[in-house]
Formats: sequence, C-alpha cells, structure tokens
Amino acid sequence: MHKNIPFLKISVIFNNLRFNANLKTIWGFSCLIEGAEKIILFDTGDDGKILLENMRHMNIDPEAVDTVFL
Repeated sequence: MHKNIPFLKISVIFNNLRFNANLKTIWGFSCLIEGAEKIILFDTGDDGKILLENMRHMNIDPEAVDTVFL
C-alpha cells in the first residue's frame, strides 16, 4: 500500500442479500467503516436487534463506534 493513501476497511453488517450464512437478512443496509482515525457505522438497517446480532457474529463491539451516519 502506498504510504500516502489512508487505510479504510468497510464491513457490510446488514443487507437484504445473503452474503454470509451466519448473518441474518431483512430489508435495509448497514456497514462499518474503519479508518481515517474513526469508526463509523453507516446506517443501521431496518431492525436494531438483527443489527446487534450480526455485529456480535462479526466480533464488532458497538461501543467502539465513534459516529453513526444515518
């Protein structure tokens, strides 16, 4: 990686398309963006219970989120 390009990691947590058998799906979208000195939760999907369960399956600590972007 070039030293002048910042590292960003984007993890889809919630989506209406099944891409991971361990995660639940329903209409909506949410992803976690890590990098640029912040951890951003981009949207929250359509069901908070499913969002938190998927975060647990992905070993994502909700307390680590700096900003929620809706």
